[in-house]
Amino acid sequence: MKEIRTTKAPKALGPYSQGIEIGNFIFCSGQIGVTPDSGEFVSEEITGQTKQTIKNLEQILISSGNNLACVFKTEIYLKNMLDFTKMNEIYEKEFQTLPF
Repeated sequence: MKEIRTTKAPKALGPYSQGIEIGNFIFCSGQIGVTPDSGEFVSEEITGQTKQTIKNLEQILISSGNNLACVFKTEIYLKNMLDFTKMNEIYEKEFQTLPF
C-alpha cells in the first residue's frame, strides 16, 4: 500500500490520504471544487466547482503516474439535484476523450 500526495490538489482535511495505491488500483479520496492554493471554492456555480473537482482528481492521479483515462468508477454527491444537468455536461466533456 502506497500513499499518494500532491500539492496540486487540496490537502486532506482529516486523518486520510488524497489517494492510496494498492497493487494496480488507485483509490482517491472525495474531492470538492476548492483550489489547492486557497482552499476556497473556485466558484459558487456548479460548473466551476465540477471542473475544479475533476482537476483535483486528475492531479492526484498524475502524481501517481496515471491520468483520467485510468478511472473506471466514480461517485458523485450533489447538494441540489437541480444541478445535475450542468454537472453532467462538464463531467461528460472531461471524460469524453477516454478510450471506451
